[in-house]
Amino acid sequence: MPSIRHRRPEASPEIEYGEVYIPDDRNLGTGEFTTLLRPSALSKSRAIFSIMVNPPAFQISVNINPGTRETPVLLGKADGSDPVSRKVFILPPSVDSAVKHRFVARFEEWQITSLEMDGEQLREKAVGIDWNICTPTLFRYLPSSYVDAFFGDGSLRLSSFETFGQHEDEQRLDVREGKTYFVHRTNQGGGQTIEAWATHGTHAYVLSSSMLCDQELMEAFGCDSYIRINDSTKFGMAVSHHIPSFVAGFEGPCLYQGKKIIERDLGFIDIKRFRDPDNPDQIRRDLLNDFIISRMRHFPFFLKERSYSHQVEYRFVWVVGDRIGDYLDVKVPEAVQFCGRPSELTE
Repeated sequence: MPSIRHRRPEASPEIEYGEVYIPDDRNLGTGEFTTLLRPSALSKSRAIFSIMVNPPAFQISVNINPGTRETPVLLGKADGSDPVSRKVFILPPSVDSAVKHRFVARFEEWQITSLEMDGEQLREKAVGIDWNICTPTLFRYLPSSYVDAFFGDGSLRLSSFETFGQHEDEQRLDVREGKTYFVHRTNQGGGQTIEAWATHGTHAYVLSSSMLCDQELMEAFGCDSYIRINDSTKFGMAVSHHIPSFVAGFEGPCLYQGKKIIERDLGFIDIKRFRDPDNPDQIRRDLLNDFIISRMRHFPFFLKERSYSHQVEYRFVWVVGDRIGDYLDVKVPEAVQFCGRPSELTE
């Protein structure tokens, strides 16, 4: 089991030498790489690049940057491919730049494990967090004929917030959809309170589903089947390509409250900006409404009264650039792949 030790002297004016040590020449992915800097090498802010290359099998680099205090270490093959491992380490806040400094990068099985400076292990910078969003499986309750139509050619009907207030059955009827009471309170500028009803959704199509697979809920909607949406995000994005003047999309669960009120502290607001220039004593409600809507962002789309909480609704919203009709019929065959029919195995 012969080892490999190779030293490269005077790789640059700042580097006295660079040396790689591989304990087992059959495993180039495990070893250490040492860089010894000359005195005063860290006195300047420019980066010092130390590298050892053995094409095409091995390459490691240590980029010491006194200006940013960051030192990226890259390990991989010298064949033009991306690094197998990359980590960034942070230099100490105070460094004696007048003396020599020794950096040792250690690696194991092609993964960088540490970087030491003068025998002290440097802190690794967090370059990313493995965080995942798991969206729920959804159930779009429909008569079986509409379910068949969707799986046949992707046929869907998107509704509107105005239509929600016109339904005849009590499960779908919500006369307050599209309207939210907004309360602004602040202590700035001696205190201020603004209250107003705001209308939203006039430029948006919506599709409702439930996070609950329930026979009684399905029957309450007057349905005998459903579309099972397995990937909500890809489903919503697929539909967006078939909506004229599409601007932005949202998806998420509804928030149920006793009262449809959104309260915010927006800081002190100069109310003069909303006055009618032709009649300074009057406030232009359209300007005030637009201002409030911009501050409420997407929250009104998902706010519902608590009496509907049994529906456990998850909603899709597609905002468009023009005013809309009561509904929009689309055919989205590419959305079918993200959905499924009812199955006895999963109910």
